[in-house]
Amino acid sequence: MRGLKWPGGKSPLRLGRWVASLLPNPAAGRQTYIEPYAGMLGVLLSRPPAFLEMVNDSDQRVVNWWKVVRDHHDELKRLLRRQPYSSKVLHDEALHDAEHHRDPIRRALALTVVMTNTNAPGKAWRGSYVVRSPRIGDDVFDALADRLRMVQLYCGDAVALLERAERVAQAVIFVDPPYPSTSRHTRPYAENDVDVPRLAATLRRQKGRVALSGYNTDPWGDHLPGWRREQKPTRAMLGGGSGGIRTACLWMNYGLDGQRL
Repeated sequence: MRGLKWPGGKSPLRLGRWVASLLPNPAAGRQTYIEPYAGMLGVLLSRPPAFLEMVNDSDQRVVNWWKVVRDHHDELKRLLRRQPYSSKVLHDEALHDAEHHRDPIRRALALTVVMTNTNAPGKAWRGSYVVRSPRIGDDVFDALADRLRMVQLYCGDAVALLERAERVAQAVIFVDPPYPSTSRHTRPYAENDVDVPRLAATLRRQKGRVALSGYNTDPWGDHLPGWRREQKPTRAMLGGGSGGIRTACLWMNYGLDGQRL
């Protein structure tokens, strides 16, 4: 089960499962799970539900898509079954509608078409395209809607959300910010740049358990001294093609036993 493809996302078929395996077990206590940079929720979809789950993304297109999948998936499925697909539809309608259509269901439909047909979604969604059916299986939408049924969805500033969560001792927080080492041209995020010192400061103040994702070329190790680090080779997927092998890292403020360091 997965959402749309999304640059930098942790697909349940790739890094999502690995990250989820390193997070504290949600069955242990009344855990509050928080993802401030939600994207396509590859990690949340790779783990069992927690007692309370809160996810946020600064990109309204992403949050709108998840809200429609959760609350109006039957209508979205119906529209996808009727959706013609061609380069003209993609470029003349879908690219515009994904951001500007007044109907949230139509915006979600357009985003589905764009991310299904675009070969290079990272380049502001203006990359090369292929003509494919935009359909996602009805059973996938049904499963996503069921998994998101009790998830709280927010659209706002990620660091502000983290600052409000600093005293939540039962929190488990997965932080997957846009990577500082990645060119802005490979990211469709509304929030292209991260205030690294501000983000690192609130992560150090968290009473809960935090895992932050990045690459070994990112500066997080300097900002999070004493945090445990795990790493995994992965193939970077940028611009719709296969990049080279990179080292994905997860910095954690807890040990193998799940207790705070």
